[in-house]
Amino acid sequence: MITKKIAITGSTGLIGTALVEKLLKDGHNVLQLTRGNHLKEDVLWDPENEWFKENIFEGIDVLINLSGHTIGGRLTNKIKNKVYSSRIDITNLLIKEISKYSKKPKQIINASATGYYGNRYNEEINEQSTSGFGFLSEVPNEWEKAANQGSKYGIKIATTRFGLVLSKDGGFLNKPIIAGLSLLKLFQLGIAGKLGNGKQWMPWISLEDTTRAIAFIINHELDGPINIVGPTPTTNYEFTKTLGGLIKRPTIIPIPALPLKIIFGEFAKDGLLGGQKVSPKVLLNNGFKYNHETIEQALIQVIK
Repeated sequence: MITKKIAITGSTGLIGTALVEKLLKDGHNVLQLTRGNHLKEDVLWDPENEWFKENIFEGIDVLINLSGHTIGGRLTNKIKNKVYSSRIDITNLLIKEISKYSKKPKQIINASATGYYGNRYNEEINEQSTSGFGFLSEVPNEWEKAANQGSKYGIKIATTRFGLVLSKDGGFLNKPIIAGLSLLKLFQLGIAGKLGNGKQWMPWISLEDTTRAIAFIINHELDGPINIVGPTPTTNYEFTKTLGGLIKRPTIIPIPALPLKIIFGEFAKDGLLGGQKVSPKVLLNNGFKYNHETIEQALIQVIK
């Protein structure tokens, strides 16, 4: 394996923290792009003021962009603007800065999401499937367009469409569903069940396989859209029964669709109650091997 110099934005988030640890363990040189107000702090970039420390990308082989405001809860216009700006505007800013360098990174890995495909019910989806409709689909679509501007400079662009990342330290299971209670906590209390009819597909992946997949993309210099999901799709009903069985708690209290839509609005319709049956075709075709191939294996890592 060739040692590379890798710069990462969003390095303090769930995926970023684990990824830094993985890349350092693999022997790469990692530059964590700390951000803040450069007039008050010693930081490497200040996106709000479009400022970068001089020569910050000098000698960088790979740029990984994981910046983005967390999506969850009711999607007000204020939240939508923050989500859009933290993804598309920041990616545009990064590409603009990189364009100034005579020697540019060979590869950019830019975060995206399986929400790109929209709510597709039982349709089999891979990286060549078309995009969907609605805000949760439009944002990844525009995000990828922003990142792909880098290809005109000869940079390989990999847009990583993340599914629901499962981890004991954060991610999907540990996000608050109602005040002070995460989805995992509701299961542990025995007051959880399927969401809506439970038939919606949930593209999932363990945090460990998430970081391994990104390292694989770097080592094999892959580009284009890449689904970062597990190899065996599961429905919300199957997920619910598996998690309940592992923690030995009942899952007989379903959450009807109507109250979810009333509480969460658009996020319920296209997020909690929508889904995609996504295949990681690119990873599999290139020989990536999962440590957690089933939802049960992934959940065991979360709850053990």
